[in-house]
Amino acid sequence: MKIHGILKGRAVTIPNKKDEARLLSKHYGKRDKLGLFKLNLVEAEYLQDKNRLSVVDLAGKIVDLTKIIINSKTLKIERAVYAKLRLDGYVVDFDKTRVANMTRNTTNFSRLQKIWVCYKKKEKYLVRILDENSALKWQNLFKLTDLAAKNKIKLILAIVDKDEDVTLESVQFTNLK
Repeated sequence: MKIHGILKGRAVTIPNKKDEARLLSKHYGKRDKLGLFKLNLVEAEYLQDKNRLSVVDLAGKIVDLTKIIINSKTLKIERAVYAKLRLDGYVVDFDKTRVANMTRNTTNFSRLQKIWVCYKKKEKYLVRILDENSALKWQNLFKLTDLAAKNKIKLILAIVDKDEDVTLESVQFTNLK
């Protein structure tokens, strides 16, 4: 049975409590501060692509989220990474406050964009998304590995090529003392 959602800004709200419960049981979406259940746009497009979600706008017109995604390079890259992570059994947490809390004592971390937190089984991961046009300085790679080590989580670099193929590389902090 297809779940129905409403596009509101960069998120899709799910008005039905049973549908909300089904999505939560599969680790999709979250409630915002007001208690409204939302799917991230990338998450919603993934479900729509799998034919599990139908989305309308506020006027009730059917919305094809893929058309929105393909018109944004950033969203296309995020969608490719999200699909790869889900395929490999990871659950993505789009809550930016988790990353902010981890990085609050780290200088210049606001410059490092495209950082997600995800989970697989009972392990927690920090995921840094890179595409063919992005650069990751060694200094920032060291900061990321140090951040992951301090938070006792693993680091994954999600590298997206021009064909939107995604490679996940695990990176680990090693102290050579």
